[in-house]
Amino acid sequence: MKKVYFITFIIVLQILVQNFNNLFAQELYLGARAGLSIPSLQGGNSEQSKGYKSRLAPDLGLMTTMEFKNRLALQLDVSYIGQGGVKNGIQAIPPDKYPAPVPITLYADFKTVAILNYIEVPLLIKYYFTVQDLFKIYVDMGPNFGFLVEAKTKTSGSGQIYADKNGTQLVDQNGNVLPPVNFSSTTDIKNDINSVNYGITGGVGIVRDFGTGELILDGRASYGLSTIQKDPDKNGNNHTGCLVITLGYATKLWQGKK
Repeated sequence: MKKVYFITFIIVLQILVQNFNNLFAQELYLGARAGLSIPSLQGGNSEQSKGYKSRLAPDLGLMTTMEFKNRLALQLDVSYIGQGGVKNGIQAIPPDKYPAPVPITLYADFKTVAILNYIEVPLLIKYYFTVQDLFKIYVDMGPNFGFLVEAKTKTSGSGQIYADKNGTQLVDQNGNVLPPVNFSSTTDIKNDINSVNYGITGGVGIVRDFGTGELILDGRASYGLSTIQKDPDKNGNNHTGCLVITLGYATKLWQGKK
């Protein structure tokens, strides 16, 4: 991981050095964007931590962009972004949901939503392509850092407890099927999640002049390089990842000398 960030630092430094003589010919933009995050929790080394699929969450943020004459730009974002995932169906019951302590993993049919909200700060290197002076297309990539704001799991539904994921029913000592259990609850898991997450982000976008600024349609994907859990042996070793689609507007704050 250190190599990834060292290489990124060298690339950024090289861009700045190559463009030193053009620093007074750049344009500085400040804008805001809003849209949809489609996150998922990837990986997992335990029955409780694996099997998550995508859910829907918000992405709201501010952005500042420094554009150079040679189609390159640097962009810094500060965003509130929803991460996490969802499981629905027969799945492992978290130990704190067991009706009584047992030495094996038990299963039930219910829904789990893992909600992880971050303040995310990506630093992106952008390259623009102009299309007949009508609009610009760009590609970008760079590191991102996430600072945990909220972490919780919401479970809902009720169902019978099974001995395995195939739905084998459990019975009591008299041969009676165990009654259904209500799994509806909200659990704060912030103490189990690392407060800082880091990863890499990349994407594409379209820019169109609009009024005194630019209208921006942005699509990007990110992947967390660090395990989100503090104790992977106890809680699993998931990584965050998401697809984000936003619409934004940026106003030109300053333009250097031509």
